[in-house]
Amino acid sequence: MPFTFEPAGEAELDTALAIARAASESPFSHWDAEYPNREILGEDIAHCELYFLREDGRPIAMISILDEAEEAIEFPWPEVREHTCMLARLGILPEAQGRGLAAETMRLAAEAARARGFTTARLLASEDNPLTNHIYQKLGYKQKGRARLWDSEDFVGYELAL
Repeated sequence: MPFTFEPAGEAELDTALAIARAASESPFSHWDAEYPNREILGEDIAHCELYFLREDGRPIAMISILDEAEEAIEFPWPEVREHTCMLARLGILPEAQGRGLAAETMRLAAEAARARGFTTARLLASEDNPLTNHIYQKLGYKQKGRARLWDSEDFVGYELAL
């Protein structure tokens, strides 16, 4: 089962949307028909920020590697850092879950971010998702704060030096 990790192509927007919709059915998911939507994923693809983990050429997972300087997320990070990316929109097809692919996707995303010149990776995890919080901590991400965002959900902010 050879894996590849590469940016999604412009013709793959429907594939990304299908992964997002399928992943929204997973336990602990807070995704719905509104997020992530066609516009958000389309922007990620247009900026070469959405990546697919492919198995035998077929996309089975996705993640966006966003330049934090261009994101408008109001999170109380304890310090400002330059060359920081935000890892967001991690989604794994349900039939591919339980095989360690979230951790593999995160590991490959960190490598891709480093290759793009980022020195720090940050991400937000829903406080009530024990699975992702465990994965991020196991991968070496350090908790840097907590906040309620979008008036609806409590998040933990994580950071990793690349």
